Amino acid sequence: MGMSLQLRYTTVIVAIVISLTVTLASALIYQFSDGMRAINTATGEAISDTVRTMSRRRGEDMVRMLGDNLVNPLYLYDMESMGQVLRIVQAR
Repeated sequence: MGMSLQLRYTTVIVAIVISLTVTLASALIYQFSDGMRAINTATGEAISDTVRTMSRRRGEDMVRMLGDNLVNPLYLYDMESMGQVLRIVQAR
């Protein structure tokens, strides 16, 4: 027995709908993963820049503090005061 004409058309239409749905779902998944990859890259770069900036600022502050606090002990050749300042810096 052959399939009726209505059953054939229904089967073809269902197959077309399923193939379109799978194609569109694949395109959306690809677009989503591409967007997430871009977001992860941008976030990683932002975090990296922030850490680099914070490290540079901390180093600059430490150098500034050492410069301010070691001028007089170095001028007076006061080893004890220099040792105290350097121990404070090392503790940080």
